[in-house]
Amino acid sequence: AQERMWFIHQLDPSSISYHLPVGFRLRGKLDVEALQRAFGAVLARHEVLRTVFVTEDGIPRPRILDVAPPEIAVIDLSDLEAAPQEARLAELSALENSAPFDLENGPMARAQLVRLGDEENVLWITLHHIATDGWSQGVLWTELSHFYTAFSCGTDTGLPPLAIQYVDYAAWQRETLTGASLDAQLGYWRTQLADAPEEVSLPYKGARPPKQTTAGRTISVTLERERSKAINALGQRHGATLYMTVMAAFRTLLSRYSGQLDICIGSPIAGRNRSDVEPLIGFFTNTLVLRNPLDQDDTFADILERERDTALAAYAHQEVPFELVIDELGVERDLSRIPLYQVFYVHQNAPESMG
Repeated sequence: AQERMWFIHQLDPSSISYHLPVGFRLRGKLDVEALQRAFGAVLARHEVLRTVFVTEDGIPRPRILDVAPPEIAVIDLSDLEAAPQEARLAELSALENSAPFDLENGPMARAQLVRLGDEENVLWITLHHIATDGWSQGVLWTELSHFYTAFSCGTDTGLPPLAIQYVDYAAWQRETLTGASLDAQLGYWRTQLADAPEEVSLPYKGARPPKQTTAGRTISVTLERERSKAINALGQRHGATLYMTVMAAFRTLLSRYSGQLDICIGSPIAGRNRSDVEPLIGFFTNTLVLRNPLDQDDTFADILERERDTALAAYAHQEVPFELVIDELGVERDLSRIPLYQVFYVHQNAPESMG
């Protein structure tokens, strides 16, 4: 996964598509020194946040830097009135998120504190996706809170030492994804995605651009409680999770709009199927390609039950990185779209807090 992210960064080092910013509005008296120490403690605890990537013969090699006291940049806006203060805050947020990362020299995590008043501050922490994922954001905030409390109150953090580091997981992945083990995993994807359609023919406005962009918009819809309960109940009657049930509905909708019965949908998976990696910050996420060809005579129950079986089989073969699947299938690359899928379904259920 890190190798993929490094490659994408080489194509466009200025892109902010893989910056993962998180912001917190902190109310109450803030011990800035304790916060600085807490941020440093998180970086010291997780080697992946101190890992840079040095290129040797065109191949990225990870190198773990020594612990250095991090500097949280502090910007004071407390002398501004409310309206210009919020405007400047928005401007600083955009600047922070758009600042490029240097994967060869680091850092992979940076923090900025904006003082709005004696008891109101905004903390931004921005990480590059090569060192983190959605699950990791919860780990980061939990540990930062633990360390801040300990340093400001003079108490013990209560955090046990990490049994392994991300580099151990990366080495394990490289060692195990070889030979018969890799062939067995790839065999499933060869069969499942054989002769898969190249794209989803959705009724776009205009032609697809020759190179992918991140332009787009967000539309938010909230389901009422009774509808949500009914969807959960439907899935339970067919032995399916909420993820599987909504995926089946989404696939059916895409089929209606595109006129296609065979559609591949990309979906991320946390990759945390071992307890020893759950407390780690790192890039564990993998992409699964879920293919469930429909039939004109299908009922929704038929689609849902096959969706369940498709998802379970994909989970059982989730160890193969998406890049290896593409290489194995010999899919032709096209800068205008992602190989194998162009529609992504994300089910956000990662824990926000680890304790």
